[in-house]
Amino acid sequence: MHEEHAPNPRNRIGNDVMDLLHPRCEKRARTDPLLDRILTPEERAWLDTTPDEAAWTIGLWALWAAKEAAFKVFCKLGAGEPFIPKVYRCRLRTAALEGSPFLRIQGTVRHRQDDTPVTVDGSSNRSYVHLIAWNGSVERPRRDRLEIGIEEMDEDTELSLDDLRSRFTAEEWAGIYSLRSARARLLARARIRSHLPTLGLAPPPALGEGRVEIRTPGERPGRAAPRIWFDGSEVEDLDLSLSHHGRFVAWALLVRES
Repeated sequence: MHEEHAPNPRNRIGNDVMDLLHPRCEKRARTDPLLDRILTPEERAWLDTTPDEAAWTIGLWALWAAKEAAFKVFCKLGAGEPFIPKVYRCRLRTAALEGSPFLRIQGTVRHRQDDTPVTVDGSSNRSYVHLIAWNGSVERPRRDRLEIGIEEMDEDTELSLDDLRSRFTAEEWAGIYSLRSARARLLARARIRSHLPTLGLAPPPALGEGRVEIRTPGERPGRAAPRIWFDGSEVEDLDLSLSHHGRFVAWALLVRES
């Protein structure tokens, strides 16, 4: 599935997904020491206003996902590392969507080294929380196009990571460290390819040599920001974020259209 939004041309994006039924998520209590390590007093106070345990769980992991998504944006802007959750300050609000099982989650995240807030926006269907973050305009879409996608993986799959090796170049494979990491790239790659004509990069014939790659430079698979390459050259007009947790893989793609 994918949705469309659109920050402005100078935005950088991040996204984070959390599986709410993962053992590390669903078994947390209000007295868990983890909360003091990752939340500010203001965030704890906001969390304590939630009406029931289900809403409390969503709120807790929405705060975490907001910090993670914002961290990815700040890193692209040259700040934000290392990731110390309590340093990131969130202000979130939630609202039920009429006639839908989804809960809308919106807000901002600030970093101590940069007082300019990052906007976060996303949703939860009580199985997962998925948030997108971007810098710049707080308003949604102007000229650029932001697509997001999320998929629940079949936990009974017999696929192994090695089964997917042939679908990646050596440069891509260097940044892949799990089956879900590979799956997120495959999903995003399909959408990237569909946008190449609008960027003046017509996709090659079916038997051509050109191909889309998602590379993560450096020696830290899973931490470096992914970069998009086509036919051996980096594509500057696309910005990508990948995420996975538990049963879910997710991606966010910003396409410059102006």
